[in-house]
Parts: sequence; C-alpha cells; structure tokens
Amino acid sequence: NELMKDFDGAEAAYRATITAHPTDAGAHNNLGTLLKDKRQDYDGAEKAYRAAIALDPGYAAAHYNLAVLLKDVRKDAGGAEAAYRAAMAADPGLFARSRAPSRKAPSARE
Repeated sequence: NELMKDFDGAEAAYRATITAHPTDAGAHNNLGTLLKDKRQDYDGAEKAYRAAIALDPGYAAAHYNLAVLLKDVRKDAGGAEAAYRAAMAADPGLFARSRAPSRKAPSARE
C-alpha cells in the first residue's frame, strides 16, 4: 500500500498539525517516532519526544519512546532509566501490556 510508505507526506502532516496546534503532544510524539524509525534523525526525534513530554508530562508513550531512543541510540542508561520510570509512573500498566505473551505459533524447535 503506497499510503503506508508515504513518509514524506506523514512527516509533512505531523509538522502541519504541530504548526496549527503547537500544544498537540500526540503530534510531537508521532513525529518523533517517524523521525527515529524512518529517517534515523535521532536528534529530531529526541527533540520531538521532549516537546511532547513538556506539553504533557503524564504522556507515558512519549516517556517510553524517549527511553528507547536513549537506551538504544544514545547508550544513555541513566537517562533511559529515568524516562522508563517516568513512563511507569504515568501509566503503571504500560509495561504489563507491552510484555503480554505473544500469540505466535511455536517454532518447530519448541
């Protein structure tokens, strides 16, 4: 599906939303995810996640996304831990949901 691959369009839409609604924490968070995952623009992603958190300090997903970036990209264990803790404080069930058992079929070796 070509729409699913229109990262330029998605980025433009997120940026237009942020321009029109600068306090939309979700748009900042979504832009950060696109920048991190599709553009490898880690500085831009971190800035977007931090903007989302500044707008909504209780936004668990933004804290979580920042934690992943800090851990995997920046290799900043202390910063990642602080962001993970903020995510857990904002939504204690976040990690329980993300660690739910998968429903994939067992492999032939199992």
